[in-house]
Amino acid sequence: MDSVGVDLHLNYVDTAYSRQDAVVRLLGDLGVRHVQDSVPVKAPALERGLRAIARRGIGATLVTSLDIRPKSAVAAAKHVVGRRIDAVEGPSELDYFAPPNWSPRLRAYLPRLRAAIKKRGAHLPFVGPGFADVSNYRYFGGIRYDVTSLHSYPGGLAPEDPVVTAVRRTRAVAPRRRPVWLTETGYHNALASTSSQRPVSEGAAATYLPRELLAAFRSGIKRTFIYELLDEKPDPALLDQERHFGLVRYDLSPKPAFFAVRNLLASVRTSPGSASPAAPVPSVSTSAPIERVVLTRADGSRVVAIWRPVSVWNTQLRLPVNPGSVRVTVTWAKRVRDVAVVRPTLDKRPAMRVGSTTRLTLSLAGDAVLVSYH
Repeated sequence: MDSVGVDLHLNYVDTAYSRQDAVVRLLGDLGVRHVQDSVPVKAPALERGLRAIARRGIGATLVTSLDIRPKSAVAAAKHVVGRRIDAVEGPSELDYFAPPNWSPRLRAYLPRLRAAIKKRGAHLPFVGPGFADVSNYRYFGGIRYDVTSLHSYPGGLAPEDPVVTAVRRTRAVAPRRRPVWLTETGYHNALASTSSQRPVSEGAAATYLPRELLAAFRSGIKRTFIYELLDEKPDPALLDQERHFGLVRYDLSPKPAFFAVRNLLASVRTSPGSASPAAPVPSVSTSAPIERVVLTRADGSRVVAIWRPVSVWNTQLRLPVNPGSVRVTVTWAKRVRDVAVVRPTLDKRPAMRVGSTTRLTLSLAGDAVLVSYH
């Protein structure tokens, strides 16, 4: 629950983000605990939106830029968001936008930002700068920061290998002991786009995103921010990838991926109840490669996420792929109860319920399956 966030652009007042009441409502429905946006310096719309989100109890990681004084950035972040401030992050993708002399300017900026955070923010985490190419972290090895920021997009592919590769590359250039946050990732649905990042259908994104969130968590990524909440501007021709990364369309209608992420979070959320000893971990057997993550709720119940790292979309032909299905057997050493099977890509309601059992047989297609039990 604490590992999932979503990126926003509340200061883009000429886009769908101008409808802030809807943004706040959608965040509440989605169920995320964290957002990422810019520091609210001389940005009234951004300030209003962040205050409304903070009142919802949602935390914010706020990104600064070279043209904002570090002291002003930290002061504005704390003043507007208050105790809901999660972290302050260094400038984003300067290696991509390439302003003049960006590298030496960033090298001088980051120690000042760290000093401002530690003076005004006490234990507030300092997230390093996000790069379009994570290998650029090697040129900032002497800079002290608390969290490594990773930008990585699967490019229309199944998410598992891209996540593992991105984490491996990050560990090679950044100190291993620093936690990694995946501060930008996602899929776009501009099916007519000719950009280098391949599109996927809305249905494929709904299959891939829950798997990516689970794969990132399993790989040790402490927080993953989906880029982004809304499609910013209309583009009915589906040509511009930057207008189709949203979980929600420009007209504010949620895409299937919005519901898939919402259902995933709802399925792992802890229900009210007293704590009890943790339920047993099952063995999972099948004839095909599978991935799994075992989650333990505060009340001792567990959720086992199981999925196949298969493609459901052909990036060359831009057509869906049928991955077929395989039989999976879940076995417990002792009887468990209140077993529910949820496929978050398809529905928030359980596809199966069993009062008590020691054995469960599932049919696994391309989407993640969650088995919860006490």
